[in-house]
Amino acid sequence: MPWARWSRSSRCALAAALTGLALARSGGPTVAAVLVFGIGYGVLFPATAGYIAASIDPASRGKAFGLYSVFFSLGLAVGPAVGAAIAPRAIPLLGAAVVCAVGWVVVWARGGGGLPSMRSTSPAP
Repeated sequence: MPWARWSRSSRCALAAALTGLALARSGGPTVAAVLVFGIGYGVLFPATAGYIAASIDPASRGKAFGLYSVFFSLGLAVGPAVGAAIAPRAIPLLGAAVVCAVGWVVVWARGGGGLPSMRSTSPAP
C-alpha cells in the first residue's frame, strides 16, 4: 500500500527534523531541520488520508474524514497552548512522548487495529 510507505517516510522525516531542532545551535541547522519537518508534515496528512480511504467502506468515509479533520485540527489548535502551559514544569517533547505512548497502548489494547471500526453494519442507501 503506497500510503504505508509514505506514512513511514514522513514519520522518519519528522523524527529526524525534531532531533535536528533539538540539537541545532545556529540558524543554518535550524532552517534545515524546519525544512525537513515541513516536508515530513506535508506528506503525513495525505498518507493518513490514504490509510483512512483504504480502511473505511465508502458509506462511512465522510464520517471518518470528518473525525480525522476535527481531531487533527484540534491538535494543531490546542497543542501549542498545552506545550506552553507545561513548558515551565516539564520538557514539552517528553510530554508529547507520553501522549504518544498512551495512544499506542490504547491501540495495542484494542487489538492493534489502528482506527476504530467505522464500517457500516447496514447497506448504504
